[in-house]
Formats: sequence, C-alpha cells, structure tokens
Amino acid sequence: MAQNMMGRRARLHDSVQELLKSSEVDAVPELRARLKQWHEKWQSAGTSTQLQEILPPLLEKAKEAGASSLAFYDVYDNKNNFVKTSQWIIGGDGWAYDIGYGGLDHVVASGA
Repeated sequence: MAQNMMGRRARLHDSVQELLKSSEVDAVPELRARLKQWHEKWQSAGTSTQLQEILPPLLEKAKEAGASSLAFYDVYDNKNNFVKTSQWIIGGDGWAYDIGYGGLDHVVASGA
C-alpha cells in the first residue's frame, strides 16, 4: 500500500513537471508558483499538507479557464495525492511470527 502511494505521488511529481512547461497554468495567476513550490518540496509533509488545501481550487479555476492538456488532466485527476501520507502498522509482535518475521521486534529494539 505504501509503495502504491509512493508510485502515484512520483507520477504526480512527473506530471506537475510537465505541466509547468505549459503556458496553460498561467491562466490562474497563483497556480504556477504553487505547483512549483509543491514540485520542489513534494517530499515535505508540512508543505504538501498546506498545499493540499490550496492547489485543488486553483486547478478547478484552470479547468474552467480552458486547461485541457494531458499533463493538466494527469495532475487534475490525481489532485488528492498532493499530500504526503504516513502509513502505520500497529500491533503486537504476534503478527510478526505469523508472517515469518520471528524476533523482528528484537532487531528493531536493538537499533540494528
């Protein structure tokens, strides 16, 4: 699941890079600057969380203004992936034995 999300965000990063080469992001004044900000700091949880609130409405405005390239729709269709998510697995050490990782908690605790 984490690999899937990382792959989707990497593809979004590539699509934003392509979109930034286009002039259609200039139809909405703040869009280019915010996309560039996200592109540069896409691995930052704080920046991506902040921009998750800002970018989708700007993309809506660009769509209304006529943005229609493939790169735009790649970004637009994946606008929910701007935020960097954190995925946690919580449980006792019993699950580790069930899947063949006996003693994993001891390895983690040892700092190795």
